[in-house]
Amino acid sequence: MASAFVLILATGSPDVDTKIALKFAPQYPLAFICDTKDDLKQTVKAVQDAGGEMLLFEADLSTNDYLPESIASVTKSFGKRCAAAIFQLRTRLRLSLPFLEQSTSHIRETAVSPIAGAYAFAQQAVPLLFNHADRAGYPPTLIFSGSSGTSNSDRIADNALVALSRSLGREFGKKGIHVSHVKFNKSRETSLGTDQRTEDTKATSVSCSQ
Repeated sequence: MASAFVLILATGSPDVDTKIALKFAPQYPLAFICDTKDDLKQTVKAVQDAGGEMLLFEADLSTNDYLPESIASVTKSFGKRCAAAIFQLRTRLRLSLPFLEQSTSHIRETAVSPIAGAYAFAQQAVPLLFNHADRAGYPPTLIFSGSSGTSNSDRIADNALVALSRSLGREFGKKGIHVSHVKFNKSRETSLGTDQRTEDTKATSVSCSQ
């Protein structure tokens, strides 16, 4: 039987992607879904140097249409037993506008679309996590990684991720899937209910499973 893998949606930030990858390599093979414009050479080298395995699955991440095809490619390479799935808000350079200057299309693009992406990602990932739910060791884990940005839209998206995490945690925690929300900080580490696999990461981690 194929070993369990870890599914990761790349942020587009080499440092963050590498830090996340090294939390799981070499214990698990890594499947990175990334945009065609992402440069993951640094992350691939770090994983290989750690003795791990990592495959890239490129897609156009501007919409959620990529998910079914990308997940099909991942399962063809690694099987259908997923130990952890990590959705990360992608790094975007955006102009921060005052509230009264924002349009509905602006808030839709910066706050609503990322949450729709998280929702679509979770729908594809949860069935794969169930395939690992009866295994010994760590429970299969769905992780939502928030933004370190400070704009209003970043805060809205991050708070919505927390709400989604808690909702899914209540539904799937009792079924054996751990759900958590992680936010990377640039300075010190604070932690609430930190998952053991990410406890030494500079992050605020909230366990959402009950």
